[in-house]
Amino acid sequence: MEIQIRIKTPSRWREDLLTPKLKELIPEAIVSKKIKRTTKILITNYLSVREVNRTDKLKYLIIPTSGTENIPLEFVSMKGIKIIQNKKLIAKNVVIYTRDMINKLTKKSIRDSLNNKHILLLGYGVMGQELYNWLSKYHCSFNILTNKIFPEADYKEGIDFVGPLQELGKVSLKSDIILNTLPKKPDTKDLFKRYNAKLKEGSLVVNLSRSGILNEREILLKVKEGIYSGAIFDVYSKDINEKNYKHPRIILTPHIAGIYNNGAKKIAMFIAKEVKRIKKIDSEQIH
Repeated sequence: MEIQIRIKTPSRWREDLLTPKLKELIPEAIVSKKIKRTTKILITNYLSVREVNRTDKLKYLIIPTSGTENIPLEFVSMKGIKIIQNKKLIAKNVVIYTRDMINKLTKKSIRDSLNNKHILLLGYGVMGQELYNWLSKYHCSFNILTNKIFPEADYKEGIDFVGPLQELGKVSLKSDIILNTLPKKPDTKDLFKRYNAKLKEGSLVVNLSRSGILNEREILLKVKEGIYSGAIFDVYSKDINEKNYKHPRIILTPHIAGIYNNGAKKIAMFIAKEVKRIKKIDSEQIH
């Protein structure tokens, strides 16, 4: 059974943190940028329709990251290829990252930093839900804006409002902390500019998903001017030079939230376990 690893790392990573761990746990796997026709299990975070059509044996696609914008999921499923992804594991890493970065920035206990704060959650997928589960312990109140419908959120404790992205201008000025987990799509690009949304003075802004959704440069400048209380950006535009934003209330990290707290090892261990399970099923079918 041929297994292939092909990971595209964020541009700001100094080195590939996932591939060596995957190779260590799955020594028989081939590391290659070009997808082999005989690959049965593919571990990757980017794939094209053309590449899917060129494979003869591909049966399992394992996605090691939370983002899937570079994978034609519907087409892959239509081809009968099983998609495996552990978004919840990645989301738990993101929660720990958020907790530690807020603690580092505020230099207060998490309870003092979060207790009774009003939170704006942009996005309510797996990551947004994990953040809510964590934050709700601190008696926070929530406004949730999403490009999908999650009616169950209406009935959860502390959630004041759940609505579409178009409501951003109505709720952004009420929020002490803004947490962005939205995917980058046509309806989320330049979100704040599109709806002319403003943030209240003293806001803390945390970007955990993609650049190009928030007014990143404007937010960073207003933190430096003392208008906003802080910015924690795990992702930000390539045009932003970190050297220009060295400030005690600004934290810029190179897209590491998903693998934070030894997360790369945890993800690799999950993938290795899945590969072992697939091989066992395959062996049983042969015999």
